[in-house]
Amino acid sequence: MATSNNEWIKVSWRNEYMKEQTSLKRVAEEAMGRMNAHVEFNVGEIKIGNESYVDWKVAWKKLKNIIREGQIRYKEQMIETKAWKKMRGLLDQDKCRLCGEFRETVQHLLAGCKKLAGSEYVRRHDNVLKVLAVQWAIDNGLLPKGTKWYTEKWERGKVITNNGKKLYWDWEHRMRTSYTARRPDLTLEDSRKIMLIDMACPYESNKDGKREEKIRKYQQLCYALRERRDGYKVKVIQAVIGCLGGGMKRLKDDIRELFNNEKDYTG
Repeated sequence: MATSNNEWIKVSWRNEYMKEQTSLKRVAEEAMGRMNAHVEFNVGEIKIGNESYVDWKVAWKKLKNIIREGQIRYKEQMIETKAWKKMRGLLDQDKCRLCGEFRETVQHLLAGCKKLAGSEYVRRHDNVLKVLAVQWAIDNGLLPKGTKWYTEKWERGKVITNNGKKLYWDWEHRMRTSYTARRPDLTLEDSRKIMLIDMACPYESNKDGKREEKIRKYQQLCYALRERRDGYKVKVIQAVIGCLGGGMKRLKDDIRELFNNEKDYTG
């Protein structure tokens, strides 16, 4: 409303702007303030900190980044990590109690501790991916209806096939030439289409980088599969979600493409 060019909206906003106690302006600014975003909605501009914007889309993009950072800080304060205790003067040092190398924050415990990398992170990774894999297998007749993902004990190289549809779990693709990356987490084959699914749960700040990394990682494998399987469409699906839950919209889009329908499997 503050930056609209519509005359009727401008009139309405000026009316709200002149109110002192119950205006939309005041309510919005207070709400943004609780998310650590210092905002002023004026007539014809939106002020964020010391910067002014006349385009609400640009301002909203800036606000989303501030709010996201505020949410991360808020989540960090919900658990009594060593970093949390040091900030409050309860400890002298905040090194991780497991690895002893980095600050013990929530993000570090969820995605950055090398002591958990080969055990808890792998178990979480496999369980999340298996939920999707089992549902896809049920929908495509590879597993009976009612199969529970947690009852499936799959080892590396597991293959399930039925009527030309195939599911490969942690399968290493054998090629004529050697590639450094040829074992995606999950491979699904259906109707002359091959989908290579690789997932990750990185730091929130590294979500976009991880998505790009996975595209680059499997470029050669995609090319080799297309060459080997003439007429097949091969695509990499990056199932990436931040360790604090960021990136759900993009993950939902990826899952919708994976199942090729509007059913919501993100719940």
